[in-house]
Amino acid sequence: MPRHPSRGCAAASPTVVVRPRSAVIICGLTWALCAALLIEDVWRIGFAAVFDLPIVLAVAVAVWALLWRPCLIVREDSATVRNVLSTTELPFASILHVRIGAMVRIEHLDAAGRERVVTAWNAPGVGRDDVRERTGRARQDDLRGRGGAGQGRSTATWSERLVSDQQASPSAVLRRRWEQWQHVRPDVGAPTAAGRTRIALLPLALVAASLVLGVLRIAQL
Repeated sequence: MPRHPSRGCAAASPTVVVRPRSAVIICGLTWALCAALLIEDVWRIGFAAVFDLPIVLAVAVAVWALLWRPCLIVREDSATVRNVLSTTELPFASILHVRIGAMVRIEHLDAAGRERVVTAWNAPGVGRDDVRERTGRARQDDLRGRGGAGQGRSTATWSERLVSDQQASPSAVLRRRWEQWQHVRPDVGAPTAAGRTRIALLPLALVAASLVLGVLRIAQL
């Protein structure tokens, strides 16, 4: 699986999967804890530990569905937005705009030619805290610039810092690839394809089944 979060693309592996670093850490720690609890259970009570498997499985599947599966997948000419309840396939030819703010939003056309907006809620954007940090830094730079007048020191504006933060976001790989695709396809003007959204039935079924088994096991304790 591609590295997380991915900031670039290699020639041999053009697909980039983007999710927050915190999601990777939380999932890894949770799954490791679940495995440790299961191993400890097997060590204590032997084969009977299999009856506690539904509880551990319910926790592991819930974390997978909420934090690991939701991500932004970027390819050479398309992107996939995986959210908890839905998956949206977006050919670059269907995309109108890519906006990176507190969340990543992609404006696109659907099969009926209507403009839609899909939010990649688990894709890293520009953190809300960064806005306050940028404002504070801008004020400090202004004060320093006034105090050091004549020294030729230039300061970045708030909007320049915002653009810099957007470009530094791991999700910026989508905007870069989409813009590169537009550059190498000058024959393509207006969007010529449609984005498709479908309900994530399999993940929902897995979560529901694991939760039911977990609840049933807890009721037996």
